[in-house]
Amino acid sequence: DEQGKVVRYKARLTAKGYAQVEGLDYTETYAPTSRYSTVRIFLVLALQLGLTLMQMDIKTAFLYGVLEEEIYLTPPLGVDVPPGQVLRLRKSLYGLKQAPRVWNETIHKSLTALGGINSPFDECLYVFRERDQLALLNLFVDDILLGFRGVMLRDKIVTALKSTYDVSDMGVPKFCLGMGFDVSESCIKLSQSAAVEKFLRRFNMHESTPVLIPMETEFKSFPRDPRIEPLCTEPYRAAIGCLLYLTQCTRPDLSLSVGILARFSNDPAQRHWNAVKRVFKYLSGTKDMALTLKRNESNGITLLGYSDSSYGDDEATKKSTSGFLYLLYGNPITWSSKRQQIVTLSTCEAEYVALCAACCEGVWIKNLLESIGLKEAINYYKSLKK
Repeated sequence: DEQGKVVRYKARLTAKGYAQVEGLDYTETYAPTSRYSTVRIFLVLALQLGLTLMQMDIKTAFLYGVLEEEIYLTPPLGVDVPPGQVLRLRKSLYGLKQAPRVWNETIHKSLTALGGINSPFDECLYVFRERDQLALLNLFVDDILLGFRGVMLRDKIVTALKSTYDVSDMGVPKFCLGMGFDVSESCIKLSQSAAVEKFLRRFNMHESTPVLIPMETEFKSFPRDPRIEPLCTEPYRAAIGCLLYLTQCTRPDLSLSVGILARFSNDPAQRHWNAVKRVFKYLSGTKDMALTLKRNESNGITLLGYSDSSYGDDEATKKSTSGFLYLLYGNPITWSSKRQQIVTLSTCEAEYVALCAACCEGVWIKNLLESIGLKEAINYYKSLKK
């Protein structure tokens, strides 16, 4: 839960998917998953449109999909099956390579049958319209966030899902996708204090002295010199993976420092590990920070983007670093800090490369908003206020 306490334990029968043969036991395995940026856009739109939020969870989701392939399973211990016989799987099972795809196809058919239209720019975001009622649904594998205006439309969606699947109605979101939710009428706060505390204890940094900034300004981003610096034996990659997870969800303030340190995952030196520990020290003093999304009373659709770049700051490759941030109604929805793929010849060229990356993200956001009919939804909301 949001405090990091265990709510329940699970036990599942899992197939040995590693033994599957491509072309025989499975073909396609891809299944779409909602971006964290889309989740934040969904929450901002819910605030702006005055939608009521609720959370649902589908239990044992992967078991609902019907398999097209002919797959057999060795009977598990304790199942009484005559000698020499095996079990044929009619439905999907955890562990199968195609299980996520089969589940996504199954839930997609259910949602479209209810009148839901998913966006081609994020296939896990659905829009429902029925007369004067509106609902947005964001699907993340088996976790569902539903924002609705109109009780009848909500009841239609919830009742239909419960009649087909084992659905847990969890009410107003409190903990979802590893993030704690603090929901009010005009504000949503997203935090990961439980995850931060877990990571601090995992790397023995929970009693460290906090620092004010995540990285020293004089840190030099050059690779390890094997003639001088020994290889770091600490779990460097695991630490970087934990930090990257935080930056993707609620901590844009870590993007630059973690992005720089991730460049040395294959060959870190002790000074790189010391820099990682400094990030953890910064987290120990800011673990209760929350990403705050607020309702904005501005007229029209407000999307604002910022782009910037360094110039040749990577000591090893002389490449620059691109960064961008997008705000929707004044709320941060997506951000990035990445090393550029080419060596630029001037600060102007580096700025243009960064601007190109920012524009690509901006076009995606624009297309996503237009694909769900945001202009019509905003006009509808204004008419209700009048």
